[in-house]
Amino acid sequence: NSKEISEPTLANYETYCDRFNKWQKNENSAVIQMRQIAFSICEEYKTHIVDLKLTGRTFNAHRAFMRSFWNVLSDKAKTVGNPWAKITKRDEYSISRRPLTVEELRRVCQAADGELRLVFALGLYLGCRMGDAVLMGWGQVDMEKRTIRYVPHKTAKKLPKALEIPMHPELYSVLSEVPPAK
Repeated sequence: NSKEISEPTLANYETYCDRFNKWQKNENSAVIQMRQIAFSICEEYKTHIVDLKLTGRTFNAHRAFMRSFWNVLSDKAKTVGNPWAKITKRDEYSISRRPLTVEELRRVCQAADGELRLVFALGLYLGCRMGDAVLMGWGQVDMEKRTIRYVPHKTAKKLPKALEIPMHPELYSVLSEVPPAK
């Protein structure tokens, strides 16, 4: 494959393999070769995975990996067909969380101190992800121009475009409290 697989994706693939292998050894220890895995075993495993209460998205990613894994290794393992091909996808209803109210945000931010207060202020007033707020460095802050310039981590690989965001007066106040030595 011409695309490089990221470390987190490889870790997910390893988790899928380990989970299936562990289940397989517990449930069907007599089955030791890929070609012995039948659709009925895949269906049993599907039930097992559903019982783990994984989200539809996680289940579908696991299913897609198993299908792909079988497709790649089918010739070498001398399998007849792909038993995962008939396993149906699950609906991907997302589990949403309600946003915090203004009052809840105010209480959380007022209770925070030290670096946590700074990280919350960056997240709140820049509208950035907490991961970006945690990774923010002083080299990205221009106190004179009252702007912050950074590349969001989520889009850095595909679109490494820096955002320059004007600083909210409250954020400027929080940043001004940090001693110059820090």
